[in-house]
Amino acid sequence: AVVVNDGSKITTLLYEKGARIEGLLKLLAPFGLSRAETEVMKRALEGHANSEIARMLFVSRATLKTHFNNIYKKIPPSLKQELLALTARGEG
Repeated sequence: AVVVNDGSKITTLLYEKGARIEGLLKLLAPFGLSRAETEVMKRALEGHANSEIARMLFVSRATLKTHFNNIYKKIPPSLKQELLALTARGEG
């Protein structure tokens, strides 16, 4: 289960492993992530390391870092903490 407090409401998400990522991506939709940012988050939530994500998406690590910075600027702090915990496997 994932509990998200976006400042105006608390949402509890219960998903089976495969559906969990799609559910989290739908939760991010209202925050205006670009297509590239959404793809980066999908790969991170799947547990891929940053170097793997950069290779998979054919971008430099600097570009990947920019995508992550943009993502975290767009989402509420409580959701950021939750996503950081879920994507902690990345190499930084």
